[in-house]
Amino acid sequence: MKKLFAMLLTVSLLMVSAGAASTQSSNWAQEAVWTAQEAGLVPETLNTSYDTAITRAEFCSLAASLYRIWEANGQLKDITPSSVSFTDCTDEDVLLCASIGVVNGVGDGRFAPDSPIQRQEAASMLHRLAALRTDYAGSTKNKMPHVFFDGENIRSWARSDVYWAYNSGGMTGTGDNAFDPT
Repeated sequence: MKKLFAMLLTVSLLMVSAGAASTQSSNWAQEAVWTAQEAGLVPETLNTSYDTAITRAEFCSLAASLYRIWEANGQLKDITPSSVSFTDCTDEDVLLCASIGVVNGVGDGRFAPDSPIQRQEAASMLHRLAALRTDYAGSTKNKMPHVFFDGENIRSWARSDVYWAYNSGGMTGTGDNAFDPT
């Protein structure tokens, strides 16, 4: 299970922009990025521009890579994908993530693939992805939720996912006890 959280942390670290224009990740994220690259989690198209916010479709690409590795290793529960389509996206990774319940559209049959992903959306995706594993330990309901300075900004649909991501070590705050959900 520890490897699961390391991979989830790696994937979530990749979604944070580095600030100044850079083709390399920030120092604090380099080890996790290298681990993800060596594990085959990082598509070639995401190995540059670490100063650019990751899009919803790009995050699906990371999640789909992790899903495929777990699938190849027999680490997933029996899953029956559903048929999904979006009017604005035909990306194979997006459709995979949607068909297995890891990601949702934004309404009206749209996905908004080029929109930057929100941290609360990423936390929800990570939690849903982890729940597909055979060794998923369940929620963190028995743990007190962390009280973030900006916790009132976390949407109700994402609260349990954000607290799961934080309590499991998959995501941390952004400094000054903030989560910065949007």
